[in-house]
Amino acid sequence: MNIKFAALLAAAALSVTACEQQAATPQQASAVSAADTASATPADAPSAPPAAAPQTLTSSDNAVSISVTGNFQDQLGGNALPEGAEAGTILQQYDENTDITLTVVDAGKPVKPAKEYYANLKTALEQAGFASLKAGAATENRMDYSFTDTEGNNHNCINIYSPDNLYAVCAFSSSADNATLAETLKDVKLLKKAM
Repeated sequence: MNIKFAALLAAAALSVTACEQQAATPQQASAVSAADTASATPADAPSAPPAAAPQTLTSSDNAVSISVTGNFQDQLGGNALPEGAEAGTILQQYDENTDITLTVVDAGKPVKPAKEYYANLKTALEQAGFASLKAGAATENRMDYSFTDTEGNNHNCINIYSPDNLYAVCAFSSSADNATLAETLKDVKLLKKAM
């Protein structure tokens, strides 16, 4: 297995780790909110979360954009980023209202042709034994897949192949189903700078 391919599999594993960490975050926030609410006066009571709005999220290298509707907040600079993820993670956003995390991982320059790369990726996903694995047909520059990990978290990913970079774009959640995650990723673009 080559290093770039292993990096994308690591991205899938990374998304599992990040998802587990994100799953803990809303509970911690709820505990803090409950304590704050109990001691709050009506004047300083927390307001309802803002309504979902159209957003365009762009990776830190300006190579990948995702147009979504939600309240996604940047997690790259915060403590929610799993240890060791800084090297390839170029976007991580979390929407507390929908419990969906979006990530983009740059796995570097491809070393194999797209057809061979996607065949190897599909085989590796099948061998990983993920529940509910669905791998779409690969095109010359992208392959979609979804699965449920051993913790019950749903993942929906798009791997993008460009001559200079491989990108793994994933949406994952402990509560949203794969159809919802796929809808979240319906408008992913590789920007011209990266092509």
